[in-house]
Amino acid sequence: MECAEPFFSDVAHKIVGVETILLCIFSFILQVILLKMTHKFCGWQSDFSYTLLRMMNIVGAIFYATEFVSHLRFILSTPYATIDRFIGAVFMACFLTDTLIGMCLVAHRVVYTIIPFKAERILTPVVLKISLLFIAVYFVAMTCFMCTPVAGVMYCPRSMTRYIVKASLTVVINGMNTVSNYLVGISTITAYTFLLIFLFIRGNITFRSNAELRMMIAVMSTIGLFYFLYWEFRQLLNLDRQTATIIYENLTLFYYDAVILPYLLLNKTFRDEFIRTFSRKKQEKKVFCITVARIDSSDRRASSAKK
Repeated sequence: MECAEPFFSDVAHKIVGVETILLCIFSFILQVILLKMTHKFCGWQSDFSYTLLRMMNIVGAIFYATEFVSHLRFILSTPYATIDRFIGAVFMACFLTDTLIGMCLVAHRVVYTIIPFKAERILTPVVLKISLLFIAVYFVAMTCFMCTPVAGVMYCPRSMTRYIVKASLTVVINGMNTVSNYLVGISTITAYTFLLIFLFIRGNITFRSNAELRMMIAVMSTIGLFYFLYWEFRQLLNLDRQTATIIYENLTLFYYDAVILPYLLLNKTFRDEFIRTFSRKKQEKKVFCITVARIDSSDRRASSAKK
C-alpha cells in the first residue's frame, strides 16, 4: 500500500490544515498546563493515579508536538520524506502507550478499592517505579520497532492519511491496534462497572450520593465506548474520503484531551486547586501593579521636594 493521491479541494485543504494545526497547539498547551497542575498531587500510594495521569500528559504532549509537524507538512503539501515514517511510528506508539497507562490506572484503582488496607504492601513504591520504567521503555521500543523494515506506520502529508506498512510483522501492529481499541472501550466499561457494583454492595456509594464519582465513571465509559465504536466500525458510515478523513483526524486529535480531562475536571480536589492557582496569579498581578504605582508616586514626591 502506498500514499493516496491528494483528494482535498483547495478550500478544504487550507481550512482543515489551519484548523488542525490550531487544535494541535491548543491541545499541546493544555497538556503542558495539566502536566504542571498534576505535579503536586503525584505520589507512590493511592495518589499514584495522578502520577499515571502525568504520564498520560507526557504522552499527549509528545503526540501533539509530532502531529503539529505532520499537519504543517500537510498544509505545505510537502512530498513524502523519511520523517513521515517516524511521525507514523510516534502516532501509533502514543496510542498503544496511552492505552497501557489507562489499563494501569484502572488496575491501580481496582486494587485500592477492593483491598485498600493491603494495597500499599502489594503496590510498593519500587513496584510502581518499575511499572513507570516499563511504560517508558515500552514507548521507546514501540517507536523504534515501527521505524524498522519489518513493521511500521506511514504518514502521508499530501492526503493527511496513514497506513500500516505491509511487512513481515504487519500482523503484530494490526493486532495490537485492534486489542487497544477493545481495551479503550470494552475493558474500561467492564472495570468501572465492576467498581461501581462493588462499592454499592459494600455500602460506600448509593444512588443518591457520590454523584461526582458516578458522573466521572459514566463520562469515561461513554468516551471509551464512543471511540471504540468509531475506530472499529467507521467504515460502515460510507462517507466520502474527504469527509471521512476530516472527521477521523479531528476526533483522533481530540482523543488525548478527552481521555484525561474527565479525570481532572470532575475531580473536586484538582478542580479547586486549578481555580486557586489561576486566582493566585491574578492576585499577584494586582499586587505587582499596586506596588509599581506606589513606587512611582513616591518617586514623584521626592523629585518635587528636591525642586
